[in-house]
Amino acid sequence: MNNSGIVIESEWVGLSLTEAAEKAESQGWEYRVVENNGRQHMVTHDLKNKRLNFRVNDNLITDVYGGKKKQKIIYIC
Repeated sequence: MNNSGIVIESEWVGLSLTEAAEKAESQGWEYRVVENNGRQHMVTHDLKNKRLNFRVNDNLITDVYGGKKKQKIIYIC
């Protein structure tokens, strides 16, 4: 985690769940698995700014996002 708390997806995707968990803990993040091998887990909808949400497939991180839910940014010109 950098000082602004921005999650850079490319720093996490491809790590094993164990590697990602160790990295998260060493950087002061809480974490949870929200999806494993295409199966979504029940999760609370509380917002925690210092929590990472991992999507995992075959024990590898395929997606990561912070906070409550992933949002796409759309720019309108």
